[in-house]
Amino acid sequence: MMNILIVEDETLAAQKLARFIQQYNASFQIVNVLDSVEDTVQYLQSEHLPDLIFLDIHLADGNSFEIFKKIEVKIPIIFATAYDEYALSAFELNSVDYILKPIKQEQINRSLDKYFQLKESFQPQRIDYSQLAKMLRPQHHKTRFMVKYQNKIISLNTTEIACFFAEDGVTCILTFSQEKFVIDYTLDDLVDMLNPTDFFRVNRKYILSIHMISEVHPYFKGRLKVMTTPSLTDEVIISNQRANNFKEWLGK
Repeated sequence: MMNILIVEDETLAAQKLARFIQQYNASFQIVNVLDSVEDTVQYLQSEHLPDLIFLDIHLADGNSFEIFKKIEVKIPIIFATAYDEYALSAFELNSVDYILKPIKQEQINRSLDKYFQLKESFQPQRIDYSQLAKMLRPQHHKTRFMVKYQNKIISLNTTEIACFFAEDGVTCILTFSQEKFVIDYTLDDLVDMLNPTDFFRVNRKYILSIHMISEVHPYFKGRLKVMTTPSLTDEVIISNQRANNFKEWLGK
């Protein structure tokens, strides 16, 4: 659960901010709404600290920078204010972002996406020695698949394959000529077997060829929507966690 503190002295602005946060993710908990330096200092000296603070600059009893003079604040902060002249001072603190009012949903989405990206980048990484061993081994990517076609078995080159997908408990190939074949590998198996320059696993159901992708559109909450040729019956949506890696892959 994500616990968020809002420090804002305008009631309507605080309500609007809370609504935008909940629209980003309904499971996020607004633990409190405070309107003064004094109350914020007192709250941050308690044992139950939030994960993130949305902080206005001008509060009921003064400038919010006074908080940092009174106590050490290690919690990430997103400043939300009507004044742009404090941006430099804000980023000298542990600020994630600086939003100017009037606040819009898109700003909140972008700031929270940025918070999670930064949080992930600072997570201690555990070494997966099995994956490390795979990386150190010479890579021999699969270029052909044996598939059943009518009453015979044929060899299908990966250049003919538009995507791999999971359907009804089996893994299938869809070719650019829109033929469908069942294979005995799982999508997890295929990720290690295919050339990562040509194929990308966009979600739990699909691995796409780069030559299948016709358009990419921004989608809400930092996600991406992929248009393909040939087209698929499902919408292909890429999560915000995979979006950056996908864009990097497209640009290789």
